[in-house]
Amino acid sequence: MNLKKTREKFTIITNPTAGNGKKKKLLEIVSSKLVENSMNIEIIESTNSNHAKEIAYRSSIIGNTIIACGGDGHVSNLSSIAAKNKTKFGIIPTGTGNDFATSLGLYNIHNIVSALVNNKIELIDLWKLNNEVFCSVANIGFSAKANEWANKRKFLRGSLLYFTSVISTIFNYKPLRLKVEVDEKIFEKKTWLIACANTSFFGGGMNIAPFVSPSDGFIDLVCVGDVSRYEFLKTFPKVYSGEHINHHSISYIRGKKIIIDHRSKKNISVFADGEDYGNLPIKIEPLNFKLKQLVPIIN
Repeated sequence: MNLKKTREKFTIITNPTAGNGKKKKLLEIVSSKLVENSMNIEIIESTNSNHAKEIAYRSSIIGNTIIACGGDGHVSNLSSIAAKNKTKFGIIPTGTGNDFATSLGLYNIHNIVSALVNNKIELIDLWKLNNEVFCSVANIGFSAKANEWANKRKFLRGSLLYFTSVISTIFNYKPLRLKVEVDEKIFEKKTWLIACANTSFFGGGMNIAPFVSPSDGFIDLVCVGDVSRYEFLKTFPKVYSGEHINHHSISYIRGKKIIIDHRSKKNISVFADGEDYGNLPIKIEPLNFKLKQLVPIIN
């Protein structure tokens, strides 16, 4: 007896608190367009990060495509499960920053739907930071402090939130002396911030690593050296276009294994994908599997 092949199914896992719930309409629009295109979908609302992981695991082991509907933290939380179980992964970006999605071209409804409907896959690198996985950018220093400030704000979002966080942090922050090892090459210097980038954007649209490729097996390390507060503020707006890279204080290094430590007695926080990943020291290494990311066809 011939058995009819089961249609591929999309499991859309939502984080209802993403972006303070202000982008729920996007899910309605995208899901209706998927139905119009005869896609087989189910939508499951997660109650917390562990519940979201459980849903992703159960769905991925039976071959469902996992769709993360939320922000960068939610995407990061589910991506490694999809990658380990070799299932496809999509994004409906409803968070505050959505930097990973933006880096992949998922910045409007047309592109989001295109990625889910056309089945175009890009194999994306994932990285391990100590014992956790991240997708986009891990950062230390000024940007981590600004991220910490931003995460406590409820009534701002997007670029305005992150720009405000920079202004609020700049006057109390002092550069750090950090020890950095990139593929066994070691240097120590005073820095405003270090960003370890798998994709180009962080902080709600800052193009911190304009030359990065998320599929070349390398992390791009961007280090902002010890400049005056005035010079930092003057140069800062250029980060949105990527032109900050031309500043004399900035080092741009590419590597596969990164270790960052410090000599200070105080805790120095690390953020990745917009979330708190603990404190220094850290070791960043590639995972031995790739993410089968659904990306848009852009003409």
